[in-house]
Amino acid sequence: MIDRRGFLFHAGLTGVNLAMLPLVARAADKVVSKTPEEAAQDEDYWAAVRGAFRLDGRFADLQGHAVASAPSTTLDEMARTVDVVHSLPAYHLFRYGQTEKDRVRARLASVLGAEATEVALVRNTTEGISTLIRGLEVELGDEVVTTDQDYPPFIRAWQARGDREQFRVRVVSLPNEASDDQLVEQLANAVTDRTSVLMACHVLFRSGRVLPMKRICAMARERRVRTVIDGAHGFGHVPTDVSQIGCDYYANSLHKWALGPVGTGVLYIREELIAETPPLFMPWDESLGDNRIEKFEDPGTSLPAWPAVNASLDFLEAIGLPRKFARHAYLTRYWSEQLDGVQNVTVRGIQGPTHGGGFASLRITGVESRRLFRHLLDRHRILVGPGETDIKIASQVYTRPADLDALVAVIKRVARNGL
Repeated sequence: MIDRRGFLFHAGLTGVNLAMLPLVARAADKVVSKTPEEAAQDEDYWAAVRGAFRLDGRFADLQGHAVASAPSTTLDEMARTVDVVHSLPAYHLFRYGQTEKDRVRARLASVLGAEATEVALVRNTTEGISTLIRGLEVELGDEVVTTDQDYPPFIRAWQARGDREQFRVRVVSLPNEASDDQLVEQLANAVTDRTSVLMACHVLFRSGRVLPMKRICAMARERRVRTVIDGAHGFGHVPTDVSQIGCDYYANSLHKWALGPVGTGVLYIREELIAETPPLFMPWDESLGDNRIEKFEDPGTSLPAWPAVNASLDFLEAIGLPRKFARHAYLTRYWSEQLDGVQNVTVRGIQGPTHGGGFASLRITGVESRRLFRHLLDRHRILVGPGETDIKIASQVYTRPADLDALVAVIKRVARNGL
């Protein structure tokens, strides 16, 4: 396995093309002696990071959990690669493109705590999870356990397959106020001797709560249940090491917290399970065989996007993942603590005195969430995430405290006076 510490810290700025990242690289020198938590509050540093993005300054973008802006270096690399590829596509697509895919595969594996032979490059979380929902072996009379906090299309996909193949899909209710101990206990109680697969979100997409995934996977493994983890809001957002988590499968969209281009994602499959897991698309190259991770990669994936992912990884290295994680947590505390105790306002997803991630959700009693979403966007040019009952507030590395102050001011007025 590639040494993860070497990738994240020794490579650090020495592995980054400084000509492409001059502002971020120079700014990092000024916070190198600070702890990640101290650096998270250094607004001069984060202003330099913000300067590395091409942002629409008319809006405060607080929906970064859905699709994040990619840094300029990523966009430039993608545009450059598109030009190169289309200058001689039959040559570059299958030679240069594959070389770049192999390079980014090794780098992603290093950050994920996996072997390169366990990491497939896919288009997004949906493609990765759909591969597993369609392909994992579930026998007649078996069970699949998932939760009501999982992504609804994935739940429906399991249910549709269960109806066709006559196995049960058990959807466990996870109360918002439940402790980690209670969540693990509820899932443990739902697993029976007929359960073959357990699917859960690393970070709940509705609230931003980080689940105790290591404990959940350990419980499942003891009972010989395979674990499918929806990591759409995990990797790049909160510390993620699949070897420590102990999961069997993990899927992620790189266009969210990893700041990659749209249409890129990663699917991790524990090596000993690759051969028994069928791909979503049958590969053209028969030499891939049953035990090669590349068999899960659709040839329609945009090859010019992968050099751009390498540029995004350069950018993440320049910031440093511990510093990035601390910034996410700090910004979530920054706005949520200002709303603590405000009448009619309920915030969900915060865990204890600190928060593990960069988004949480809120609701205002008596105010419909869709109307609140439109009010924030149309009247105040604040873009948040709409939900069935809550709105979601997501901060990225380019988010300014001033953006969050503006949000808090509106929420307080609406909580007091309504719409």
